[in-house]
Amino acid sequence: PGRCDTYDNAVAAIYLVKRGRTEAARKLVDAFVELLYPRKLAGVSPQALYEVPSGRKLALLATAYSVGVPARGGVYWGKAVFEGAVDTGNNAWAAMALAHFSAATGEACYAAAARDVMHALQKHGACDDGLG
Repeated sequence: PGRCDTYDNAVAAIYLVKRGRTEAARKLVDAFVELLYPRKLAGVSPQALYEVPSGRKLALLATAYSVGVPARGGVYWGKAVFEGAVDTGNNAWAAMALAHFSAATGEACYAAAARDVMHALQKHGACDDGLG
């Protein structure tokens, strides 16, 4: 099966938005939103879920998903996941794509999702080294 990388799809979404192709970008950002907010929490580790400002449960995105196999948010293994690592960079790019899409379309729900991702990243990856 093929591979869908979070970073590549985020950059593609931003490109499409900047080219005025918001409906094509919508497919990508909607896939992010579907994975960020798991519909079913059974089988999702509680450590993978974040309490975020929107009041929903959020699971950060994996590095890459398999093409043609439905993925579940917060599940980082199995046939649907090509590379299950969760990292700051990929998720920050996804948040930027959501923010660009929101700005272009005026749909505030995508800005809320971007804020939720950044909130979770702050919780997930913040350093306690006194440097801020």
